[in-house]
Amino acid sequence: MTTIDIATTKRFIAELELAETPPAVAELPYVPIALTTEKSASVADGSFVCFTDGLSVQHKQDVLNSTLLAQLAANKKYDREKQTKEWYAYYRSVLEQVGWVVSEWHFTRYQAAAAAFQVDTVVLQILTAIATGNEIALAIAVMEALKQNSESRAGKLFDQQSHTASDGSFQISCASGDGENVSMALGAFSFSTTTKVTKIFWTEFNSSQTDMYKGGQNVVLNEQVYSAVREEIIKKLGDKAKELVAGIEI
Repeated sequence: MTTIDIATTKRFIAELELAETPPAVAELPYVPIALTTEKSASVADGSFVCFTDGLSVQHKQDVLNSTLLAQLAANKKYDREKQTKEWYAYYRSVLEQVGWVVSEWHFTRYQAAAAAFQVDTVVLQILTAIATGNEIALAIAVMEALKQNSESRAGKLFDQQSHTASDGSFQISCASGDGENVSMALGAFSFSTTTKVTKIFWTEFNSSQTDMYKGGQNVVLNEQVYSAVREEIIKKLGDKAKELVAGIEI
């Protein structure tokens, strides 16, 4: 891993510009999240993260805060749906600055085997290659929960922040830990379609009228680096850490 100068990283965080919370999201009733060491999942802006058993509350908070920071910084600089390549490049750079080890993104086009498909099929294709069996089972449960509870705060937040009516860009991840560092199977997805998308996990996409791209990798958070800038990230996020995060009932 490239050596990170903490003083430089703190200045980088202080100078970051973050996208504002959309009015529709700010109006969603706030529901506090009671994080525990049991398996759980949360939405953070246009992503959701599954947490396996045993991951500490601090590490869960670190994952949510760091991935939220990277998304909001990228949202400020680039259109998430229209400038996907640039968005992901900046998203990656922010994650790296705060201690994540991330490889360059490589996206491939999803080749549907049928005339229509749903998002969970694409997600599972990526996670099967990078996640454990337990992580995949947890991701399936979370997607089903979002499908069945699309009107929940988490369901509305994810739908509002992950796509528009015809374009989308979102991440779905599974995080686990060894007591020191955090590893995460990170799946990234983008699409453009003529199908009208309202609730992403309910939508059936027409294969011939949809361009769907997918990418995935395993990333690791260096806790020694992140712990040195944790408070700066919390300060930078401010109320956004509440407004743009929601727990998922699974």
